Amino acid sequence: MWKNYLKTSIRNLLNNKTYTVTNISGLSLGIVTCIMIALFVWDEKQFDTFVPQNEKIFRTYNIVSKESGESKMAIVSPMFKDVLQNNFPEVDTAIRIINYFGKAVFKKDNNIFYEDQGIYVEAQFLNFFGLKLLSGDSNTALSAINTIVLNRKLAEKYFPGIDPVGKILEIEGKQMEVTGVLADFSGNFHLPIGFLISFSTVEALIKPERMQHWNWQQFYTYIKLADGATIDNLQEKFQSYIRKEVHPILKERGFTYLPYFQNLKDIHLHSYDFEWEIANRGNGYYVEALSVVAIFIMLLACINFINLTTAQSVKRAKEVGIRKSAGAHRKQLIFQFLSESFLLVLLSVIIGGFLIEILIPYMNVFTDKQLYFNPFASVGITSSFLSFIITITLLSGFYPAIIISGYAPLTALKEYRGSGPRANQLRKGLVIFQFSISTLMIIGTCIIYKQLNFLQKKDYGFEKNQLVKFNIEGEKMQENLASFKDKMLQQTGVQEITACYGIPGGIVAGDGITISKTGEAMPVNLFTVDHEYIKTLGIQIIAGRDFDRNIITDSTEAFIINETAVKNLGFETPEKALGRGLNWAVWWAEEGTYKRGKIIGVVKDFHYKSLHQDVQTAVLQIFPKAYRSFVVKIDAKSTIPETLKKMKSVWESYEAEKPFDYHFIDASFDKAYRAEQKLGQLFIIFSIVSVLIACFGLFGLIAFSTAEKRKEISIRKVLGARSFHIIFLLLANYSRLILIAACAVLPVGYYLAKNWLNEFAYKITLSTSIFIIPIVLIIVIAWLTIAFHAIKAAFERPVNSLRSE
Repeated sequence: MWKNYLKTSIRNLLNNKTYTVTNISGLSLGIVTCIMIALFVWDEKQFDTFVPQNEKIFRTYNIVSKESGESKMAIVSPMFKDVLQNNFPEVDTAIRIINYFGKAVFKKDNNIFYEDQGIYVEAQFLNFFGLKLLSGDSNTALSAINTIVLNRKLAEKYFPGIDPVGKILEIEGKQMEVTGVLADFSGNFHLPIGFLISFSTVEALIKPERMQHWNWQQFYTYIKLADGATIDNLQEKFQSYIRKEVHPILKERGFTYLPYFQNLKDIHLHSYDFEWEIANRGNGYYVEALSVVAIFIMLLACINFINLTTAQSVKRAKEVGIRKSAGAHRKQLIFQFLSESFLLVLLSVIIGGFLIEILIPYMNVFTDKQLYFNPFASVGITSSFLSFIITITLLSGFYPAIIISGYAPLTALKEYRGSGPRANQLRKGLVIFQFSISTLMIIGTCIIYKQLNFLQKKDYGFEKNQLVKFNIEGEKMQENLASFKDKMLQQTGVQEITACYGIPGGIVAGDGITISKTGEAMPVNLFTVDHEYIKTLGIQIIAGRDFDRNIITDSTEAFIINETAVKNLGFETPEKALGRGLNWAVWWAEEGTYKRGKIIGVVKDFHYKSLHQDVQTAVLQIFPKAYRSFVVKIDAKSTIPETLKKMKSVWESYEAEKPFDYHFIDASFDKAYRAEQKLGQLFIIFSIVSVLIACFGLFGLIAFSTAEKRKEISIRKVLGARSFHIIFLLLANYSRLILIAACAVLPVGYYLAKNWLNEFAYKITLSTSIFIIPIVLIIVIAWLTIAFHAIKAAFERPVNSLRSE
């Protein structure tokens, strides 16, 4: 019996090749897209789930309040750990870590490399997060000063084939003992770890009194809740403590903050708007958006499949009548229709599975992940697939199996006149829904790319192209900055060079400035620069003058501020700011001393952070002790590889041991928008997929519709209608539906676009054209889809349809 059902199903599918190919293509495409997104979303939500008791582990962060607004800071005061551990019984354990900003110089056997992803961690770090060592003792590995734990990759790089525990590595000129090799994580961990250095190593370099500063924020602090404690209660109590004990101290610096607690599993997806974040960052907003997209695309594919299947089955009413007249039972007809639907769904799932296997490697390259697909990996996944096959089979086969199989033979043979008004209305409604989703996807794609184009072309207030940054390394280079700069300027292609701390797109120091006249403190972003900084970066001076080497006091008594500083410091206009006094507490290098000077110039606002954030108060001053980097402006007419080669030669004449490691500043800004760029690319892909699925459905439905209207079209042509009028009639019918779909989704598109653009401080204006172009595009695509059947029906000879009348 089943063999007969299968043979009949295959015969029916082969006899309707257009219907079969269209249906399988649409459903397969939906399955592939949905599963690919599901794999990505699942992986994103697995971060830190392997950590024991992860529900009890939280990270502190601050919301900092200034006159210019609020910002979330992942870094907190060094005092947080001790106060939380000693004053709050709700805290079982607290630990601190501090980032090894930049790259470390590793040396072994005269081989020197730069390594990144380093962290200074307290001794309990490994046990706190349940991290395992391949070798070494996790209880003591990071207890002593000058000890280091390497990840497996670095251990194999520097100590191939041997256990490195007990061996010595030279890092930044210090002898460090390797005390452990970190095992690969059993899941995704929010901290990228190349190497771990004992906290006591960096603590030995910090003055003890500085560790008592509440305004110094550079530490990442984690706590584990005691049994029975709640995070809401702890947060309320700790905030009350900060308000009472700390706010009076902070207000002297011109800002305040309040601490909050973030669960470990939320760090990866919900820290995308944090400043000074070192975690592997995802974006919860984008993950949720992709989840919705996956659901919609799968829904489109399923609706498409059901719609086409039921439309096709209506044409088989006469077949049902003949079968019943020949003695077929209703039960047999039900199984026949269901078996055909099952076969279609099964083929779609199999084809979808093969396509996923082909596409997974490309997905991994695009997302920088190690995703894999195995429908038999667990009972849950396998049962989900089986449930999906059964559900779609029942939904798509229900109408023909239950309704049509119940027709009396005479009704099915004599009275069938098409699908009826209710079925037509349902199909029209589904077409509207499908093209609503497709239009929404295209609108989203247009807005994302328009915003990204805006960010790329936005005037940053400085010339970010052709700027190369590299660190100041070695005693010879540090002691001979002037001669190094002179020698670099002699190279063809090098236009300007400056030494500084504080580069757009990189680390910028946060500090405080006091207005001399009023004594009012104000938090600022502090740039320590030399005399060529403004000229090298092409920053525009709008009042006053630049630093001048011929004026000796510029090195000790001069400040330059930006336009935002003029406003926030209360100086009314740039011209009125000139000559005003500012004081800076030199606690970086000389605790307890002050630099007292005057404003000599005002520069136009320049963006030193991404355009997600407003420009903040910036102060530039000359302070050579803080210089950490060089920035070189390369002549646009020069050949960049040749110029870099010459720069490397100069570097090696001052620092022969360490590699010449550089990066372009514009690349740092591009990195800030990488998430949006990938989102834009994904939206293009998903927009194409959703439109394809909708067009597959429309293609099948127009074939069904024109088949139903063959006699009507033939009669119109006999009565004098021209082919053009027939084509227009068929196009107009579906164009109305698509226009309704597009217009219905406009308010939703506008609302979602507005919310997404609010993440940027600088954004495009939502013009009418942004919404009209996608609507026109979707109508043109629909016309092209309809055109084949419309033209075929319009030019068919009337006699072919009317010969039996």
